[in-house]
Amino acid sequence: MPYVRSYYRRRPARVTSFHDDDGTTVDLKDPKIKARIDKALPQAKAVKDQWATDFLTSLGEGFQKYGGVTPKQYEWLKKIEQRFDPKVKAAANKWRTSFTDDMREKMRILAQIQKEENKETGGRYWVDLVEKILSDDTFIPTEKQYRKFTENKYAEGKLKAYKGKPKFSKGEAVSPVANYGFLYQNKWTVGIVIDIDHKMPTSHAKGAKKYLVLPHGATAAVTMEERQLKKYRAPKKK
Repeated sequence: MPYVRSYYRRRPARVTSFHDDDGTTVDLKDPKIKARIDKALPQAKAVKDQWATDFLTSLGEGFQKYGGVTPKQYEWLKKIEQRFDPKVKAAANKWRTSFTDDMREKMRILAQIQKEENKETGGRYWVDLVEKILSDDTFIPTEKQYRKFTENKYAEGKLKAYKGKPKFSKGEAVSPVANYGFLYQNKWTVGIVIDIDHKMPTSHAKGAKKYLVLPHGATAAVTMEERQLKKYRAPKKK
């Protein structure tokens, strides 16, 4: 009888790491997580939170059995730590009271920019955090979230482009730099600026501020970045 190779379904591998909401990579099998569970458990018992006590007990047993936790279990562990750990609560309260209107404005502008960029590129960066920021005017992120989201060269470059003084004004005649006129269906050499910052900048490069330009003879306006435009110079008469 010929040998017939047998196949079987293998159980999908257990997730061992994931990206936290602040962008860091979390090792779900890190023994330090078990130590955090053991620390939070007596705190939950002290305030007689039965649900948290049962959850942490089960989580600790699961860690011993499977050698780790799931991303969702880890998220719940963090929430419980923030509720019961005095140091974490004190730091969180201090951060919340120091969160200013200027910080919120900066965060909202960058959230709008990130949403626009995701829409343009099909990306999924910071999706959950962006939605929280834009849908809840009272939302305050953790300090780590805020600094990770707003204090990086990409965020700073986009914010600078958005808040920077425009190089061109409404009604000004402009031309595309080099071959940027070929980006659209018909080549054009002169157009009129009809709006500034009608879309958020989606690049951190210098000159990323966006303009709405109507090319001469066209029926539809096009979006151009500042670095793609120059002041129109009429050809000299011979």
